[in-house]
Formats: sequence, structure tokens, C-alpha cells
Amino acid sequence: MEFTDVAFEAGYHADKDPSDRLVYACSRSGHIFEIELQKVAIRHVRRLLPNASKSKDKDKQTFRSGPGIGLNCMSVNETFCVTGSDDGYLRLWPLDFAHVYLEAEHEGPVTSADFSSDGLHILAGTATGNLGMLDVTTRSYTTMMRSHTGRITGVAVDPYRKHLATVSEDHTIRVWDSETLQQLYDFSAPSECPCTISYHPSRQIFACGFENGIVRVFNVQTTSMMAEHKQHRGKVIGLSFAPTGDFLFSACSLGSLALYDATADNFPLLRLLANTVARGERRGPQALSVSPDGRRMAFIGPSEFIVSVVDSKSLDEVLRIDISNISASDSGKAVLDSAMRVYFAPQSLGHLLVTTANNKLLKFDARTGRILAEVNNIHRSGCSTLTVTDNGRYLATGGDKTIKIWDYNMKLDINFQVFIGHSENVSKIVFTPDSKNLLSVGEAVYMWDFLAVRPSSPTEGREIREMSFPFMDKTESFDDIINVSYRQDLPRTPPKPIMKSPGDRRGHFSPSRQSKTASFSRIDDLSSIHKPSTETEFSDNNETVLPVPEVRQKYDTTSDSDSVDSGPRNGLGSRSKVQQHKKRTPVKKKRAPSRGRTPKKDRNSDGHKPTCKKHFQQRERFYGLAQNR
Repeated sequence: MEFTDVAFEAGYHADKDPSDRLVYACSRSGHIFEIELQKVAIRHVRRLLPNASKSKDKDKQTFRSGPGIGLNCMSVNETFCVTGSDDGYLRLWPLDFAHVYLEAEHEGPVTSADFSSDGLHILAGTATGNLGMLDVTTRSYTTMMRSHTGRITGVAVDPYRKHLATVSEDHTIRVWDSETLQQLYDFSAPSECPCTISYHPSRQIFACGFENGIVRVFNVQTTSMMAEHKQHRGKVIGLSFAPTGDFLFSACSLGSLALYDATADNFPLLRLLANTVARGERRGPQALSVSPDGRRMAFIGPSEFIVSVVDSKSLDEVLRIDISNISASDSGKAVLDSAMRVYFAPQSLGHLLVTTANNKLLKFDARTGRILAEVNNIHRSGCSTLTVTDNGRYLATGGDKTIKIWDYNMKLDINFQVFIGHSENVSKIVFTPDSKNLLSVGEAVYMWDFLAVRPSSPTEGREIREMSFPFMDKTESFDDIINVSYRQDLPRTPPKPIMKSPGDRRGHFSPSRQSKTASFSRIDDLSSIHKPSTETEFSDNNETVLPVPEVRQKYDTTSDSDSVDSGPRNGLGSRSKVQQHKKRTPVKKKRAPSRGRTPKKDRNSDGHKPTCKKHFQQRERFYGLAQNR
């Protein structure tokens, strides 16, 4: 008897010893065993039988009678036991196995099952690559993911409907939604294995080549086969539609090349050439390449050392490139190099790319066949596939279980970036139509965001919004609003130095000292910021004041000849927060300030020290210094 899975009794029982637990085991023959762990004894044995056996007499059923339904997996919680069997059913049982509480049918055998932490959901996996979730409370089933069960050999993209189609060694053809990555269609061929696929550039149809040499065309919308051709005798290693959608090309491993008319519904054969393509299967599934304008088609043949370019309408040879002559020029190379892959670059570049067995990438002029560039060691063990973005900026190559994104012009210090993720060799890579993502297939389907486009970061400082300017006319731009001067609403003129007049000598500075005392002028006359002064200004050439803390300034309060010495001033200027010195002599009544001007405190003070003492140092007074200057 072959056991397939085992599960321990779940939950905690206060009246039981922790070691006194049950162990459940299932077998390939459909038996479920209940084993007491402490006694190592079998308590119950049950068997899952097909429906046909239930009609027989139950007394005749024995431990080995009749074929049972093989059980692949099981899981147990405090209330239920779930089992997955070969008949595709996921069954939910109570722990006494008296009846089936709930069951869900799948497309293939259920190979794994497990409860969620709350016991309300069951996760199930099948042998066909499906992963689903069963909701116990609502009894609904949701398919979460579908996948191939074998190696994926080819991929094609529908540019208009954002679909992608894959072929695999599990004998299935699957169509996916490239945005949601959900499977849309499934075409199966149990006795035949598809190996290459190509989407029509404008119609919702695709062509598929099989290992037995058959080429079939399918309509995705109606899920029907449109045409079938059996001209090839070997494995189809190349299949491609022309970018214009007028022709379909196919090549097989035995050297034949076929041309079909893609404008007709039955895709009739137009021409078949034998011994044209190089023999062998290692060049599939990209043995053919069609130019972007649809006028030429390139392939490797008739030998592995020659790349041929033919006319797409008639298959007449237009150009032949001998790869052996290029490799023979290298010194020290005794073995001739052979071509492995061919690919037409976008029409704006006009290049034909060829990879060789010696890990080289050759760039040729697509019209003349002249070699333009040669890149060595593109991969360690060879390049299995390559493609170029539509704008011609990036080149992608696959090999060594890795993918490399190259700068097409090869003018950077590091011309490529490596993407690691495949566990097997890459079968094919293709860019999405918007050139933002890259699709690669091998053991699975990978979608790469190779550009890693990020949203623009917010600008520093304040952001300008339309709601910040409710008065703005819709025809105006934000730049016009920013450049508007605020003097249109409130005049703002730079402060001007105010000179003392003969009738009012308050120690204003002269223009000659404006540069040295600009800060004092701005503080002394704050009213000039809002409204220009209306007083008459006069210059005083007889007396000047130096804005230094160690110099005592003279202020005439009675006449031009009489002067009173004031105490030293703070070098930071006379601000409202600094207490002014007291006057030694009485002062005449101050004149009322003119409209728009703020009253100022008199600067004359007694010899007391200022209130702010932190940075004040009293020094020796020099009375003649300011007068001499």
C-alpha cells in the first residue's frame, strides 16, 4: 500500500495527554486510517470508492475489494477533514466521515489542499496547474491562478487586445490577459505538442506549429480552427506573420520553407521550398524573422554558416551573408563560427542582427549585408533569443538562465543590465507593444518592468494650485500670476535715508554714509516702506556720525553751535526692542508726526549704561574723532 499524505489531529483537549493524539493517513488506494499515536494502534479504516461500487451489496466490500479512488492529499482542523483525489474532487468531511459535507470538482486531479487559519477557506492545487480557493461558508469557488505544467516554449502578443498566447510541453495553448494575468482561453491537443506560435498583427487569430510538422490557424474569438497544413515533415522551428498581415511563413527542422496567403480564410499554400533552411531543431522557435516593412524575410540556410534574405512575396533570394568568412578573419580561431539566431531591427535602424555559436552579436546593414559592428561574449553559454524595442533604444538577449538589457548603440561604459529569475534556460523574450515591459518564457511566464518607471517626485517648496488663485482669469497662466509685482496693490519703495533739516536735527545720516549705515536707515524710518516721506530733506556736510559703538555721537538739541554728548549707542542699531538712553537736558515738545509716519524715540540719553549688557563693553571716549572726519 502506498501512502500519500499524513495529518495530525488539530486542537487542544484539556482532558487528554498531549501525546495522546490521532494521526490521519491516506493512501493511493483510497483508504483513510485513524491511528492512535500513543498506542500505535489503528482505530478506524475507511475507504473512498467510486459511485458505481455503491450500488453493489455493501456486505461484499472488503479491505481490498474493488478499485478505490486514489487520495493525493489531506488536511485536518478541529471540525473537518479535507481530501483531494484523482477524480478531481475536493471533499470536505466531518471528523467521523459519516457523510460528505461539501465537494468541489476540478479539471484535473487535486494534488494539494490546506485550511486557512480561521478554517473558513480551503486552498487547493491541481495537477493541471490551477490554484483555487473554496469558501466553506458561502460554498463558492474562485480560481486564483492558472499555469502550465510543462516547459513553455513560445509566446506571442496581440497588440490591440492586450492578450498573450503561450505554448507548452504540456500539450496546451493558453491565451492570457496581459493586464490581469488571468487565463482567457485554453486549447489542448493531447496527442500533439505545440512548439511555436505567432499572433496576427491585426486580427484575433494566431498560428501554431507542432512537433509533428502540422501548422494550424485558430480563431480566438470563436475558439475554432480556421486552417490546417501538413506540408512539413519535421518539427516546426519557425513561424511568423508578416507585419502587414498578408503572408504567413513557416520552417521545419528538415529544411523546408513554406509561404501562405494570410488574406484568405483558409490560408492557402503559395510556395514550398525544400532544403532551404538549415537542418536541426536547436534554432527554434525563432528560425525566421520578417522585416518591419514586410518586404523581406531572413533565415539561416541552406547551411548553418549562411544567412539568407529573400523577398517575402515570392521567396526569391535577395541577399546572402556568409558568416564563416567573418569568423575566419579572427586570428587563432580554427573552428568556423555558425549562425544561431537572426532578427530584423526596427526600420529606423535598418539593421539585421545575427548571433553566432561563439557568443557573438553581429550587426549587418539589412540592405547591403555590410557588417557594421561586432560584440563579443554576449552570454557565457550562447544566446537563445533576442529582440529590440520599437524605438530602437534597447536590445534584449536571453541565455545562461538570465536576461540582459543592452543599450543598442553600445556607447556606455556598462552597456547592459542583467535580470536574474529563471531557473532554466530562456526560450523566448518579447517586448510589450508599449515597450515598457518585457515578457520572457521558460519554466514559467515572467513579466519584467525593466524601465522601472516611477511617478515624478513632488517639487520642493510650495506647490502652485489653481485654488490658490481664485481671482485668476482662466486665460492666464500660473507663470503670469507669479511674475505680477505686488506694487500694483500696495506700493513698496526701498527706504531712503532721511537727512536732518535745520529745524529738526535728529541725527539722520547723510547720503555719503548710506552704504555704511544702510541698516540704521531702514530701521529709523519704517514709514518709508509703505509711504514715501513728505518732509523736505537736507544734507548736512558739517557733521557726520560713525556707526561704531566706541564713538559718542553729537546731537544738537538747541542750536547749530550747541551740542550735547550722548552716551555710546549699541552697534546693532536703534530698534524698538532696545531701550533708549535718557536725556540729560529737557527737550522741547516733539512735533506731531506727519501722516503716514511713525513717531520715533529721541536718541539723546544720559550717561547710564544701556539695558542690554550682554555684549556691551565700555571703552575710552574719543570726542574729536568724529569731528575731525
